[in-house]
Amino acid sequence: MTIRRYILAAMLAVSFAVAPCFAGDGDPVREGKAATIILRTTTLSTTGPTDDLDVSNVNVIKVDTTSNNVTIGGFTGGVDGQQIAIVIVNATNNTTLENVEGTGNQDIYLESAVDETKTATFGGWILECDGTHWYQTGGGGAGFDPTTVDSVAWSDGANASNVWTFDVSGTDVTITYGSASVTVVGDHAATSYTATPTPAPGITLIDSDDPQSKVAVKIYGNLSDVTADAQIGDVYFQSMGGAGTPGTLETFMWYDGSVQSLILLYGSFHMPEITTPTDIPDYGALYWKSDDKLYGQDGAGVEHLVTLGASDYGEMGAEYGSSATEIINAADEWHAMHHANINGLPPHLNSGFTFTAGSEGVIASIADAGGGIVTVTDDAHGLLAGDIVTQNGCADANYNGVFEVLTVPTASTYTITATWGTTDTGTWQMGSYLLVATTGVYRGMWNSSFSQSLNNTQTSIVSPYINVTQSTKAVSTTLLTNNTDIKTIGGGGLISLSVGDRVWFAVRSTSAQTLTFPICNITLH
Repeated sequence: MTIRRYILAAMLAVSFAVAPCFAGDGDPVREGKAATIILRTTTLSTTGPTDDLDVSNVNVIKVDTTSNNVTIGGFTGGVDGQQIAIVIVNATNNTTLENVEGTGNQDIYLESAVDETKTATFGGWILECDGTHWYQTGGGGAGFDPTTVDSVAWSDGANASNVWTFDVSGTDVTITYGSASVTVVGDHAATSYTATPTPAPGITLIDSDDPQSKVAVKIYGNLSDVTADAQIGDVYFQSMGGAGTPGTLETFMWYDGSVQSLILLYGSFHMPEITTPTDIPDYGALYWKSDDKLYGQDGAGVEHLVTLGASDYGEMGAEYGSSATEIINAADEWHAMHHANINGLPPHLNSGFTFTAGSEGVIASIADAGGGIVTVTDDAHGLLAGDIVTQNGCADANYNGVFEVLTVPTASTYTITATWGTTDTGTWQMGSYLLVATTGVYRGMWNSSFSQSLNNTQTSIVSPYINVTQSTKAVSTTLLTNNTDIKTIGGGGLISLSVGDRVWFAVRSTSAQTLTFPICNITLH
């Protein structure tokens, strides 16, 4: 009986030596080389790379990429025979397992022998420890990456339910479709195609809403290929070998059987600003250039400016019943018309033109600024650089006339181009003006009626100005014999205006006096 008890005890001892046993705290008791069972699960969400993740008593690592990518580079605490399942439980971002990082801890040896990344996807790896390092025994792989595959023949069943994306940005950028047509269903986007040789059947596009509706889309390298092969109703792309890269799509056309028509179904047609292109014999061209003008080139290569009819029109003046009184401070000197009753408000009509009211002031002094420039002083003059003024009443005739304000050093000074002599006093005026918004040739007409304050014979002249230049063909003059006379004068003609030009009026008389304009109006169209 005693011998039998010893034999039973020995058998139980051997049994526990080869089978897993567990201590009260949940840690396995490892005896001999028995397979080890680990009971603890841990979650990893640290960005990493983590090269020293403690896996003592761990058999499942749950990877959570909710907030960031997670990278694992190695472990500590692994024992011989221990297995770990790495499970991705959230695939918002990427999970990377690094192959043999060599950090001095327990490295990971992957079957692929390279770092593996699960890109925003679920899955995982199974690893087993030999007491020193960890080795992949299952799972893993980075998934299929079409960018790493070269010279592969793809069949129509290779990826029946998904979308292939081909990266051909390397040195060999050729995709061969074979002899049949390529059918594209649904949306299709491409920046350029190069067809070698010129394909006859081309590409067939199928409307995703109506699979029975098909349009043949063809790619051609030159115009002769179009007429030789195109069928009525074909839509084709064509490379003209112009400003773009040779072989890229530059024209989208519709073939109507005899000529090629450009069809725009809706939206806007955008053309780049280019330099004058090389002409194609017997073909015209239409293009924009960097000067913001539209040009046409005929079949002989001659360039023509395309004149667009502008719809801009403008008016300003003193309407009947308001009267504009202009004080002539000095005889035979131009005075810009600036009275407050001259305006561009309704009933005056303006589209494209901008009206700006005029102003006037008193010249307190003039100083030399050097280099043929003088500084004019008038407290709070309100002028800006670019304004056009008339100055009059100065003793030095060099300071009288029409000037452009060069600079405004202070609120009480401005500079003009004039020959310095000595300081002086006088008056200045900035005429009310219309600002041009569109370059073009305009028809201008003006008329005015006025009387004079002097009761003797005086000659008065009214003239339009464009910036500092007098429009001499539209000047009008008249003779009044007393202060009860009223004369009506006017002028007109065609005038070339550019963006930013100012159109204004000036008046002069043979004596200093006051001219009253019960009506004065200018119209530009």
